[in-house]
Amino acid sequence: MSIRDIDRSNKALWYIEDRIKDSRYRGEHRSQHNRYGFDKSLKILECLNKFAPTQQPMQIRTVDVSKRPHNLPEEEKYAQFCNSVKTLTGIGTQDAMRKNLFLDFHRMGFIERYDKNLKKLQPSNEKQSIKYVSLSALGLSLINRKNIQDKYFVFAKGIDILLKGIISNLIEILTVRTKISVYEIMFFVTAIDLPKTEFSFSVVLSEAMELIKQYNNLGPIKKKSLIKLLTQELEPQNYRGNKTNKRDFHNWKNESQQILSLLKETPYFEVRNDEISLSTNKNLEDIFVKRLNRSLGEKISYFKNHEIKKSGGFELHHIVPLSWAESIHHFKLLDNWKNMLYIDGFSHSQITQNGNRNVKLYSRNKDFILCDFRDGKLFLLFNKNVLYSIKRQKELLNYNDELLKGID
Repeated sequence: MSIRDIDRSNKALWYIEDRIKDSRYRGEHRSQHNRYGFDKSLKILECLNKFAPTQQPMQIRTVDVSKRPHNLPEEEKYAQFCNSVKTLTGIGTQDAMRKNLFLDFHRMGFIERYDKNLKKLQPSNEKQSIKYVSLSALGLSLINRKNIQDKYFVFAKGIDILLKGIISNLIEILTVRTKISVYEIMFFVTAIDLPKTEFSFSVVLSEAMELIKQYNNLGPIKKKSLIKLLTQELEPQNYRGNKTNKRDFHNWKNESQQILSLLKETPYFEVRNDEISLSTNKNLEDIFVKRLNRSLGEKISYFKNHEIKKSGGFELHHIVPLSWAESIHHFKLLDNWKNMLYIDGFSHSQITQNGNRNVKLYSRNKDFILCDFRDGKLFLLFNKNVLYSIKRQKELLNYNDELLKGID
């Protein structure tokens, strides 16, 4: 029995069957298998601030303890830091800190990592040689926030960078659905905006939302049949050859459960029984209840103010993602038509792949450039990659400047 035989009219089943044929069916690996959470992360970053503030990088161990049990004199501070973290949180051996926790924290933007010449390194390059670390400006912002809810907002910003825009996508999805399951994240959400040249099953947000709708049309019995079939079929021992040829349903699901464990640490969501829904926090609930109509109104305002019509292949994009809000007030400011651009799907995918970091807006004549505060630049050519009114250019640039004050 094939997956699509469960219901041959259901497009979600056809999609899932095609996805697992791809050797990279699990999508991108977005997070190490760490269970650090908000509280432990905050303690680790506060501890790092004592040993390696933003302007004082700390030298770390570069060899596993099993290969060289003793620390070099210049690594003693790092050893002391790891011991302090272990006492405070129960996690963070010298090897785990260097190879796992620091990797995620760098991707989240909370720390900086450097080479032997103290040159700042990009979080995307996993093959680079790391010798020093320090707290970043965003990490400092997180530990210095006085309000605990604002700390959660800043932490969520880091998670969204790490997970490449998944918070923004889920907020959109959950304004039209009450909740979605770990399986819907596993099958569909993790496929949004993947590079099409690398992943045959890549979809845009609107396609993922339609697939989720189709999946829910199956009903509980057919869904259980699907999961049972996948659990039985996607076992490594059922496949011959190397790791590329094998499939592993349990590991695939575990990756999505790791995503849920991180999303649970944000102010936007609640996670229960492997299902995620929008937060029922009193302040946030008011935003979310009103958001669908408000957001729709802001989108309509974009087309009205720019005097353009919808076009196939283009998507309305928040320049500074909603998930980058550092407070409830900031969230409301981000959900504004002046913080939107109507861009082509390929450009949108490139932004997602860069962790939604392209938030600084510049102009070059009629064209726009989106920068990421590092070396990443995305060029949006007028009427080719971006549709907008020239009359509104200065207004968009000024609004972007206001939103980004204090952000590095």
